[in-house]
Amino acid sequence: MRCFVIMPITTPRQLLPQYGGDSTHFQHVLECLLVPALERAGMEAISPRISGSDVIQASIVRHLAESEYVLCDMSTNNPNVLFELGIRTALNKRAILVRDTLTVVPFDMQIINHHTYAPSLNAWELEEEISRLTTHIASSCVEEQASNSLWQYFGLRTVGAGLGESNEATSMQVLTDEIHALRREIVAVSPPSESPYGYANVDLAGLEIEVSELLRTSGYFFRRPRINIDSATVEVFHPSGAFSDAVIQALQAVVREAGFELNLVAPAASWPQTATDR
Repeated sequence: MRCFVIMPITTPRQLLPQYGGDSTHFQHVLECLLVPALERAGMEAISPRISGSDVIQASIVRHLAESEYVLCDMSTNNPNVLFELGIRTALNKRAILVRDTLTVVPFDMQIINHHTYAPSLNAWELEEEISRLTTHIASSCVEEQASNSLWQYFGLRTVGAGLGESNEATSMQVLTDEIHALRREIVAVSPPSESPYGYANVDLAGLEIEVSELLRTSGYFFRRPRINIDSATVEVFHPSGAFSDAVIQALQAVVREAGFELNLVAPAASWPQTATDR
């Protein structure tokens, strides 16, 4: 049995103090808790870190639609994770819900059976945490059978259409376009703030700094990144073949956490030449 994991990729900047200042906290949760528990329950874990040549959203939606199980970590109430859970729910397919003890989930989710775990991941507690989560996974699989538990509480009747075999590529493109449109709409209706970019709820200046620092520490800083609100992308100057796969995956994780997509662009004469580029 295969289980796709949906969860936060990085720790939100505003929550870093709660998670010991560890920006990679949820990577540790995945490796030290979620994957071992799934394996003990007889499942193959599919990582939330998507790689390869496919459009990221298309790969995520495909896993949400086709995986026999989905393990959803609702910790930090990450909007991307909750959006992905919504897709899984619309298809009336099984989802195993967990959260850490620091997170208070939305009211509508509190009535649904979910497992809580300690975010500390202390070595002396980890074995018990894995055992408890394994038990929850096993019981969730028995209880839900082939349906999603949210349907039992909200009385849903109409199942979302699957991807279909005849026009899978078209379905993926439509879903990808819808995700991009939704992100642009959220940014467009946000009220003005003190941000130099004029948008609330999205720390664009902080995002630019975070991407720049990641490039610098990786030794690949060629030009300052550009944030494109209209297309909800972060454009990064990318000389052909310069970035390693690990750097690209790290950039994708940071950018996606902010609700944008990564766009690697080749050298162009129009790229701004400023002192901060060097």
